[in-house]
Amino acid sequence: MVNFTFRNFIFKSIFCLLLVCSIGQNALGQTQTFPTNLVDIDTDHVVNGSFAVDGDLNTTAELEANSGLALGIGAYNSFIEIGYDTPVAANTTTFIRIDTQDELLRVLLGGGLGNLLGDVLGVVLIGNQEFTVEARSGTTTVLSADSSDPNTFDSPRVRVVTDVSGAMYIAMTPNQSYSSIRITNNIGSLLGLGNTRTLNVRGAFYNSGALACNDPLYTSYDGDGLSLDLLQLGGAGVNNPENAIDNDPNSFSELSLGVLDVAASIEQIVYFGVPSQPTEDFKISLRVDPTLLALGVVNNITFEAYNGPTLVSSSSLSSLLNLDLLGLLQGGAVAQVPFDVAGPADRIVVRYTSLLGVNVFQRLDLYDVAITPGIPVIDAASENVEVCEGESASLVATTASAGAELRWYDSEVGGNLLATTASGETFTTAALSEDTTFYVASFLAGCTEESGRVAVEVTVNPLPESGDITVVGFDLPICLPE
Repeated sequence: MVNFTFRNFIFKSIFCLLLVCSIGQNALGQTQTFPTNLVDIDTDHVVNGSFAVDGDLNTTAELEANSGLALGIGAYNSFIEIGYDTPVAANTTTFIRIDTQDELLRVLLGGGLGNLLGDVLGVVLIGNQEFTVEARSGTTTVLSADSSDPNTFDSPRVRVVTDVSGAMYIAMTPNQSYSSIRITNNIGSLLGLGNTRTLNVRGAFYNSGALACNDPLYTSYDGDGLSLDLLQLGGAGVNNPENAIDNDPNSFSELSLGVLDVAASIEQIVYFGVPSQPTEDFKISLRVDPTLLALGVVNNITFEAYNGPTLVSSSSLSSLLNLDLLGLLQGGAVAQVPFDVAGPADRIVVRYTSLLGVNVFQRLDLYDVAITPGIPVIDAASENVEVCEGESASLVATTASAGAELRWYDSEVGGNLLATTASGETFTTAALSEDTTFYVASFLAGCTEESGRVAVEVTVNPLPESGDITVVGFDLPICLPE
């Protein structure tokens, strides 16, 4: 099974170039800080080393390694160490942009599944091209990973991630302050004599500041309890992971466990440029087979929010669903599930754990993971509103996100936009003839994502059909014709 695809690669590369890459070092308030110093370099076997510190990810320093002749005669590796101007604080993630000749990064994108994916894709991790990456403080290594051991890329502190165009990065989050990144290109013993492998280093950076529209930038995936047969023949794995971060409401990644009756899980991780703000929330758009829903799959899907390696919040899908969202999933539609987290977070994990004792293909379609303005809060006076037939209702909601406005709809998903109001401003409905549910979401002008929608119910009391009515009590609301 192919677990990563470059479908629409050209389109998405252009999309990235126009909407992301061209923004450069300052993206709506976000700053990318690049290393600018060549701390150490193997000048004999590194070409264009200065390109690794020029702040341009389109240029490359080339690290060469050669297997040499018999008995290792003439064999060599190469390295480059690039340094920041000032030390980087602990728990800050540096993204290192590299390219390998073999498909090592494509395999390591699957975290702990790396060895299995290597077998599926025919990539040998040990003995061919190999590389190591280190975060350093002076001459001390504070965090490292080695491509010959995929488990070193299977932690919240070191991951291989991809952006929407398919470009690969190593995301490193040391638990200590660090000042430089060292990359070494090696050749293992299985490649044969006289072979050369090149590793391209395009640069590195870390993000800081705030974003008006904090869109997802990278993704990776992982799994547990899966076997080679399940990945090759059983349909397990993650297909098109980049589709979950492409801002396309019609595309999705597929998290699949195939047909199995063993304890296993598959997960996708989505990374944002900077942590969310306290007034912001997350929204996760997904779809599952209604057959799985009837078997209780909502208890086997969990969302986790992390700030770097630190877990911030965790919730099961079942705890986040209301009747409207449940109805959408039961009908096979996409549900946009609000996920309110307990603090700033810069990555979301969507995990699907297998249902046991069922003979059904198990799959989750992940359309989108987004940071949104704060979910609207309905004013107390706008709850349990009752009006007479033919009258309008006055509804008020607020959002804690500064500058956010409110959109009022007639449907939980899609539907018609009825009005746009400021936070705290009254939305006056049209004249109503029957009980009606309205939905309100918050949004920031210029951003693509709005919050999850909150339902506001209005009860409409019918007018009497005859004016000849004897009133025997005044304990209930009564609507009289004019």
